[in-house]
Amino acid sequence: TSPLAYAASAPATDDFVKKAVISSEFEIVLSNLALKKSRNEEVKAFAQKMIEDHRKASAELEDALPESEANPALA
Repeated sequence: TSPLAYAASAPATDDFVKKAVISSEFEIVLSNLALKKSRNEEVKAFAQKMIEDHRKASAELEDALPESEANPALA
């Protein structure tokens, strides 16, 4: 596959951002559920790490976007 063909098939920035945000929120929700329901301390520790990592990744993604894309209310 040529670089041009790859670039043409790459998702648009807004599609990528939407999918990344949805995925992160899903991981956070599931991790919160694990924190509440699990009795296993290793599971709880992993769930807490997932929450921290996904919040950090979401913040980094938002920081990387232009202001108008990071906050649709500003567009």
